Amino acid sequence: MKNKITIAGCGVIGLTTGIRLAEAGYSVQIVTRDLPQQTTSNKAAAFWFPYHVRDSEKILDWSMASYKAFESLSFHTDTGVHMTPVIKLGNEFSEIEKRIKATLPPGRFRPLKQNELAGGFKSGWRIEVPLIETPVYLPYLLNRFLMQGGKIIQRTIQSLDELMQDKTTVVNCTGLGSRELAHDDQLHPVRGQIALLKTENRHRILLDDAGPTYIVYRQDGCICGGTYEMDCGIEVTEEAAIQDILQRCCRIEPRLQEAGVISTWAGLRPYRTDIRVEKETGKPLIHNYGHGGSGFTVSWGCADEVKSLLEI
Repeated sequence: MKNKITIAGCGVIGLTTGIRLAEAGYSVQIVTRDLPQQTTSNKAAAFWFPYHVRDSEKILDWSMASYKAFESLSFHTDTGVHMTPVIKLGNEFSEIEKRIKATLPPGRFRPLKQNELAGGFKSGWRIEVPLIETPVYLPYLLNRFLMQGGKIIQRTIQSLDELMQDKTTVVNCTGLGSRELAHDDQLHPVRGQIALLKTENRHRILLDDAGPTYIVYRQDGCICGGTYEMDCGIEVTEEAAIQDILQRCCRIEPRLQEAGVISTWAGLRPYRTDIRVEKETGKPLIHNYGHGGSGFTVSWGCADEVKSLLEI
């Protein structure tokens, strides 16, 4: 009989890991303070893109495994996943972006045509990626986990040791909580602020590294972002930052000047120089945290990695 698994944390990483393990035949429960709708994952302008992560073979593998998983989910209307064009303005590539460009299937990447350029940019490129509508996707994940026999226990976790029982393996997916629970001072909060505008869905994402600036059209409106504020642990928006975001976005997409703001919010990304997916020596404990702004992008690949670690 396979080990019992207790997952700490119920954001996109915890839920995705729970699904992979439950579908592999493990008995899985998730212990969490916050349900998916209260997690940072629910605030994300979630689309597949390697954002502020170190270039490595593992990151590339995790990202591409997730791309394939999301692409499969895009054929099902209840998942909230759609294949959507990203228009990236400018011609600068990070190392991981260069490698992904070379790895994507033919036709998924091409230079921009002149009529696709905006904001005074002279060049850019188009890539087709999964867009994840979090208000739909997170409930989908939760339901899929429960349908596989998974259980949710809602309570505050004081320590990871308290979750360890005979023949139980703990998978730590607590994001920023790992700073205390895993005693990891390499983990940093990075605040991101965004605004949701009332617009029609134009089925595309506009992206500029400056700022960073991104415009994500979804069914419930248009998310405009953003900020990348290292070591800022205050989960509130600031009016000056929101106005700067809107100005940057309107320079790229002038039609947004007529759009009304529905809401604004801030989330804290759990950033670590190296994403931690590994077994802890001497304990029935596996860590899966520190994904920064790429949690959705690597979620399925990291879940597969946890499954492999359990089978070693």
